[in-house]
Amino acid sequence: MKNFGKGNSTVIGQIPEGTPYKKAKDLYGKYERGQLTVYGYLRTHSDKYNRDGYVLCCRLDGEDFMMNVPEWYGKKLEADFQQSGQTAEEYFHNGNDSIELIEPFETNNGNKSVSIMVYED
Repeated sequence: MKNFGKGNSTVIGQIPEGTPYKKAKDLYGKYERGQLTVYGYLRTHSDKYNRDGYVLCCRLDGEDFMMNVPEWYGKKLEADFQQSGQTAEEYFHNGNDSIELIEPFETNNGNKSVSIMVYED
């Protein structure tokens, strides 16, 4: 697997083998602080579609899974992470970054996308 983090890991610790994937649209809703946490992200590239794909490494009520997120969201997250100069542990607050809300929205072009809001200190 190619590491896109310029030598820095984009995930805290290891991703357990066989970790399932879920779509963000299947997780719409509001979450309590600490219920749905993020401990990293991965970027992959599809030669077939010539696009990057992004997943958040998440934990919901003790269950680890990979959440597919829109490409625009992944690009913003990756840019922010790289500009921060922090390690994954620092950036994702040692795995304690919590998602507050996942909801659908319509883009200016009339496409459907997903909004992901995190708790901010």
